Amino acid sequence: LVGSGIQPLPGLRHVPDAHPCRSSLTGLYSALLASETPLVLVVACDYPFVGQDLLRRLLGAWRPGLLGVMPLGPEGCHPLLALYHRSLAPRLLQSLDAGRLRIQAALDPLRLAHLPWSSLRRLGVRPQELWNLNTQQDLARARQFLEDTHDPEDQDRRSDHQ
Repeated sequence: LVGSGIQPLPGLRHVPDAHPCRSSLTGLYSALLASETPLVLVVACDYPFVGQDLLRRLLGAWRPGLLGVMPLGPEGCHPLLALYHRSLAPRLLQSLDAGRLRIQAALDPLRLAHLPWSSLRRLGVRPQELWNLNTQQDLARARQFLEDTHDPEDQDRRSDHQ
């Protein structure tokens, strides 16, 4: 869990922001800087429907020499649902220090692999896995999706086991 001014959760490592600029780029930079492993799988909190298969696809697309692997959905790229190499941290710091806060602007497109939506869809990734909930309209769409996919029999089975 990365960020300053947030309540740490039991059982999760909390990494405070490593730069005074408050932005998504700061969160990504902080995660890479604090990583104990070369690769960091980033899933922003506003991607509630991400499934294991999509995360496996990101990991499976990794190749030596890349700085990252990112899905491309119908609406574009998803830099906060991606796999990054921690060696990207100095480049992100340069962008932060220069006030360039767009993650895409800090990335080297030549050393980034993209997983196109056409391939992800064929592999069974659902469109909802790339939903990024930022607005009240996005939240309403997600609630409607949950209501539409709710299975009352499944709910009955779960309550029988409690």
